[in-house]
Amino acid sequence: MERMRVGVSIIKQLSTAFYRRKTMVLEELIANAYDAGASYAKITLAADHIIVADDGGGMSPEELTKFFYISYTEKNKQQIKEIKNKLKRYIIGKFGIGKLSMYQLCRRFKITTWKDGIESESLFDFDEFEKKEFVDEIELNVTTKKTDPRSHGTELRLEKVRPGTDFNAITLRRDLANRMFLNPDFKIIINNVPIASAQDLPFLARYPINVELTKVGKVTGEIKMLKNLTKDDVVGIYVRVRGRVINHDPRLVDFSRLNSPMFTARRIWGILDADGLEGSVQSNRSDFIKDDPKYQIFIDWLFATLMEITSTFVRTTYNEMRTEQEKDSIPKKMQEDLAARIALTIKQEKPIKGETSLTKKAGKIADRFDFKKAGKKFELKELGATGPVAEYDDEKGIVAVNTEHPMYKQARKRRCLEYHVMIVSIIVIAAKTSGSVREFLEKYELLIKSGEIPSKFKKGRS
Repeated sequence: MERMRVGVSIIKQLSTAFYRRKTMVLEELIANAYDAGASYAKITLAADHIIVADDGGGMSPEELTKFFYISYTEKNKQQIKEIKNKLKRYIIGKFGIGKLSMYQLCRRFKITTWKDGIESESLFDFDEFEKKEFVDEIELNVTTKKTDPRSHGTELRLEKVRPGTDFNAITLRRDLANRMFLNPDFKIIINNVPIASAQDLPFLARYPINVELTKVGKVTGEIKMLKNLTKDDVVGIYVRVRGRVINHDPRLVDFSRLNSPMFTARRIWGILDADGLEGSVQSNRSDFIKDDPKYQIFIDWLFATLMEITSTFVRTTYNEMRTEQEKDSIPKKMQEDLAARIALTIKQEKPIKGETSLTKKAGKIADRFDFKKAGKKFELKELGATGPVAEYDDEKGIVAVNTEHPMYKQARKRRCLEYHVMIVSIIVIAAKTSGSVREFLEKYELLIKSGEIPSKFKKGRS
């Protein structure tokens, strides 16, 4: 009786089709370490080899043999695995094709594993493999020897690395930090440097997520608005299915349609768990099946949620943050300038640049202008949208500029906020010390000419 046979070219074809990015190969090997109950996956990058080691449960000789079975894994027989320290983990891998991925990186690999006092080892040579016609002609050679019963774990040594397999350690750490959001009890170490989790980025606001979506199931996690504007390849929403991030592109929705996209698009960062989307995951786990009905339901919900979050953020946290920044920064830049204007007007110790007949006249009568009663400082204060653009505080001798006034908000929008604050302060001081319209105009002109508004305060230059 004739039987169906599989040609060896399947390895190359599947490896290329399933793992379009070389970093995906390392992701698969890290996922294997995680599923084995390891507390770390340690990657060593060298010029002629790559080592991936872990302290997981290891494999027996029989399990090591099964490791080479194509599209076979016992992981799909269990959803949750209880490891030695009683910590339960969801199994990430399930397709049994991860071992094919190494074809992309190397021409030979050696796997050594320790379990129950036995060290098992096998060498697999892709060059020898390609000389065969069919997969079932390949002979597996697993050697064993006794070892310390306390030893456990697995080490993969990828040798004869292929051209172009020169990972940059810094770039790889960043990529894996974004892709491999695993539990806090599991570390990824590259060339002896642990990966810093992107979850630790400083943020301004956080929004917990815990919803039950129809046909999708429970979605949990959190979305943050980061403190600093961040690179486009970092910000976005990362979706985990069974503990592993699936989407390569974190911008799952059109960020340009969100509120105030100029700044919110570079502040959004979130990690969501949606195990109900497992059926929407591509076989190589590199992305979602975009036209899957469940995935579409999830995306519609996500867009509506981000719209609500960004609206809330702009209305509350961002406006509060911006007002506080203005209160801190604008006075430091301008208080001295305002005080100097008043002092020069009082003393008239040096000529004023760009003098006119009006300013000369104002200079002669400056002594009867009671500028000493005028405030030499200003502050930003919330006086209400219907309140004055600015007012003079008689007790403190300070000009209060209204941050809720429409003109203040318009100046902020047009990027001439410092110019606005200086002008309204001068207007209030001139008005406070004048008894007539003519006197007000003369004082206003004198204060304007008694100093030069720095270029960084002028319209369009703030």
